[in-house]
Amino acid sequence: MRYFALLIFCLAFSHTLVAQVFRSPAAIPPPPPPPGLENTDKLEVPTYLIAVDTTFTRWSPKAPKVLSATDGSLSSKSFKNQSFGRIARTTKQLCLATTRSIYEDGKLSRSELLLQLRESDGEMEDSIVIHHEKGIRIRGLTNDDDNFYVAFTKEISSGDRDLYVAKISPKAELLWETNIGKRFGTSGLELLKLDGAGDIVLFSSHYDNVGFDRLSPDGQIVDRKALFFYDDFSPKSFSFKPDGGIIGIGTHQEYEGRDVYTSSVIFELNANYQLLRYRQLRSSGLDDAQDVIMDDQGYYYFLTNTGNSSKSYLHDADFMTIGKLDQDFNLIESINLQNLETGQSLDLVAIPNYGIVTYQRSYNSGQTFVLFSFSHSLELQQILTAPGRYGSPNQMLYFDKKLLLLCGHSHTALVTVPWSTKSDEEE
Repeated sequence: MRYFALLIFCLAFSHTLVAQVFRSPAAIPPPPPPPGLENTDKLEVPTYLIAVDTTFTRWSPKAPKVLSATDGSLSSKSFKNQSFGRIARTTKQLCLATTRSIYEDGKLSRSELLLQLRESDGEMEDSIVIHHEKGIRIRGLTNDDDNFYVAFTKEISSGDRDLYVAKISPKAELLWETNIGKRFGTSGLELLKLDGAGDIVLFSSHYDNVGFDRLSPDGQIVDRKALFFYDDFSPKSFSFKPDGGIIGIGTHQEYEGRDVYTSSVIFELNANYQLLRYRQLRSSGLDDAQDVIMDDQGYYYFLTNTGNSSKSYLHDADFMTIGKLDQDFNLIESINLQNLETGQSLDLVAIPNYGIVTYQRSYNSGQTFVLFSFSHSLELQQILTAPGRYGSPNQMLYFDKKLLLLCGHSHTALVTVPWSTKSDEEE
């Protein structure tokens, strides 16, 4: 059963901070008034809020269809002692980026960022290691037609980190490495992209300094386009539209006395990084934005996780929300599904001629994944899983009729699931 979110007025909430998201609301064109009503200031603010219904559909861990290497519905490769991975793909190569920590006498000796370039069948071609004497974490991975770009933080001292972007050639050569500077709070899944001009763009934050760092193809810092929020905002995902504009999402925190309220904010910028419109998604729980994507028909889909703040030690009251917006950010439909392991639905993938796929973490003979697929109208199509110890799922890619799922923390597993669409079945 599907549950649809409703547009409601801010007065339905006990506090009024929901209207205070961007510090420059004048940059947002006012929405048209409802039929028969004049366009007044009182009507302008509520239209920016989408209230997320907290009713959700439960599913049983026994419900998913089981994938298996025996029948060819799944294959996987394991990478020992490699953690927190990311994947990206050109037409010729797959890049797997992972980190590993080297300990001596029980203390951290150094960390390594390992980038493996593999053929389409997964066989290793080349690799490169970026060393650091302290901690190192991956913050983003993307590609152009031939090269790969990786964003990562290097620990300088306790609690102090610098963010870098590096360019890797198809032969696993380090072409350049640029220090962006301090960027605390930059931890979303899809924060590094290339724009139409070939510039590398990083959606990042440093405390309350949120914006887009732009680098030229040769690694020079071009500029930084700032966004101005009230209170705190954590970037999570963005992508470029065909016209050069940006669609993005992040988590917004608002404060009222000792109380903290969180919501997900979806926004659109034009090609000059000027704010065009936004929507704030809020439930009665703790909302955490995860991803926003565009499908081949021009619709936007967003993913959020919601936790029950009054039952933080329980997962049976947590759920994920997937919603569909038109190009004017009008909500078309949405669906809420129980999230047995909240915080682990991180990614959305749009599959042409099929629909949308996401995942959750699950336990089935070990820590593993559950895949959920939906039609373009967000009707639940199927639930898939595989018993085993693949680890927590943390990223997906779709290409060449295959779904790649990257799992694991202390170890990494790359899972491949063959995926057919309606057009494939008709061939």
